[in-house]
Amino acid sequence: MKYYVLLPSVEDVGSPLDNLQWETILRSVSAEQSYRWHYRDEITASGIAQFLIWDTSLPQSLIFCVNELVTILGHLDNAYGNVSVSTGIASQFLQHLNSNTVDTIFQDSLHGFISKFLERSNALAASIEHDFQFSK
Repeated sequence: MKYYVLLPSVEDVGSPLDNLQWETILRSVSAEQSYRWHYRDEITASGIAQFLIWDTSLPQSLIFCVNELVTILGHLDNAYGNVSVSTGIASQFLQHLNSNTVDTIFQDSLHGFISKFLERSNALAASIEHDFQFSK
C-alpha cells in the first residue's frame, strides 16, 4: 500500500525518495541512530523492516513488545496461580511473528502483515481486558 500511496510511480521503489520515506519511519519511532549503528548507514526497506519487526534489542520492535507481553502475562499468571487465555494468545502471537521472514512479508504484503499484526494485537488486548476484568 505504501508504494501506491506515497510514491509517484512504481518505478520509484528503491529510489532515494523511497529510502527517505523509510528513513522517516525510523525517525518517527526514534530508532534512526540505532539502525545506523546496527546497519552501518545502509538504508534499505528490508533492513528497516527486519530491524523494526525482529530486533530483540530494540524496545520499539514488534518482537520486543510481544516478548514483553508474554513475560508480563506469565508473571501475572504466577501471581494469580492460574494460566490465563491471554497468555496462550500472546504465546501464539509470538510464534506467528517468529514464523515469518522479511522476504515472505514483502512478497505477501507488508500492509497485510501490519494489518494482521494489528488484528492480533486488538484480540490480545480484548483478552487481557476480559481475563483481568478491566471492563465494567
